Amino acid sequence: MSQKFRLKDYVPTWVVVSAVLFGVCTVLTLISRVSVPLADFINSFVATPLRAFFAALTYILPFSLFELILILLLPALALLIFILVKRAGDLASMIRGALSVVGVILILISWYDIVMAIPYNVTPLADRLGIEEKKDISKDELYSVTLEVLERVNELSPLVDREDGIGDIGLTDHELSVQISRAYEDLRDHYPFYFSFASRHKPIFFSGIMTDMGITGIYTYFTGEANVNTLYPDYDYAFTVAHEFAHQRGINRENEANFMAFLVLSHSESTFLQYSAYLNLFQYLASAIYSTDKELYRELYASLDEGAISDVRRSNEITREHMDSPLYKLMNSVNDAYLKSNGTEGVVSYGYVVRLAVAYFNKN
Repeated sequence: MSQKFRLKDYVPTWVVVSAVLFGVCTVLTLISRVSVPLADFINSFVATPLRAFFAALTYILPFSLFELILILLLPALALLIFILVKRAGDLASMIRGALSVVGVILILISWYDIVMAIPYNVTPLADRLGIEEKKDISKDELYSVTLEVLERVNELSPLVDREDGIGDIGLTDHELSVQISRAYEDLRDHYPFYFSFASRHKPIFFSGIMTDMGITGIYTYFTGEANVNTLYPDYDYAFTVAHEFAHQRGINRENEANFMAFLVLSHSESTFLQYSAYLNLFQYLASAIYSTDKELYRELYASLDEGAISDVRRSNEITREHMDSPLYKLMNSVNDAYLKSNGTEGVVSYGYVVRLAVAYFNKN
C-alpha cells in the first residue's frame, strides 16, 4: 500500500515561513526605493534595534565571529554534502535537507534587506546634518577648505606619539572602541538622528587576506560586527573603526559612513582621533584637487607635517604591495557593482565625501 503524500514531509514549516518573510521583505525593499519615509521608518524602528541587538550579542566575544564562520564554512559545507549523500536513499529526507539550506539563505537575504538594503534609501546624510550639499564646487572653494584641513593636520601631527616615525595611537583595541563609542554618543547631542550604543570592533586575524582584497574593514550585518584590517597605520585603523561603527548605526552608504567617521573623530577628545579624522579628510580633498591641478596637489602634500607624510606614505606602501593581487582587482569590481546595486555611483561616489566636507566647512 503506497504511503499518502504529505507536503509537510518534504517541506519544513519554517521554510515556508522564511519564503513568506522573503517575499514581504522584497516588496518592502522595492517600495523603499521610491518611499523615503518608509525607509526612514523601517531603519529607525526595525533595523536599528536589530543592529543594536546583534552588536550587543557579539560584543562579549573578543574575536570576530564572522571570521570564525568563514573558517568553518568549508568544513560545514563538506559535512552538509556528506549528510545529503548518506540520505541518498531517503528522498523526503534529502528534499527537506536541501530546502532547509534554501530556507537559511532566504532568511539571510530577508535579514539583509531589512538592516542593509532598505537603509540605503533613507534621507540623505546631508539633509540629516542640516547642510546643503553643493553639486558644483569651485576650485577656490575646494582649495580653501583643503587649506583649513591641512592647517589642522599640521597642528595635530606634532602632538601625536610616534614609533619609527609612524603615528602610534597608544590605545588598546578595547580602549579605542570605548573612545569612539563615546564620541558617537557625544555627537548625538548635536545630531540625534541615530541610535548610539557601546560597540566593540573586531581585529581580523587574517588581515593579510583582507589587504589582498583591498578591504580595510567590513560590517557583517548577520553578526553585527565591525571587522577591521590590522595591517594599516593607526590613523587609518582608527578611521576604519569609526566608519564601520557608522554602518552599525544605520549609515549604510559608504561615502556617508566615511564623512560620519570624520565628523565623529573630529569631535573626539582624543588628539590622535582628531588627527586621524583630519588626515583622512585631507586625503579625500587633496585627491579631488589632483584631478584638476596636479602641481597644486604636490604643493599641498609638500606642506604637510613630516609625521603626517610618513603616515600617508606607509599607508600607500601597504596598498601598493597588495594591489597586484587578483583578489584586489576582483573585489574592486565586486565592490563597485555592490555600491551601484544599492543606488550609489560606485567607487567614484567617494567624491561625495568632498562635497559634504565643503558644505560642512562652509556652514561652520
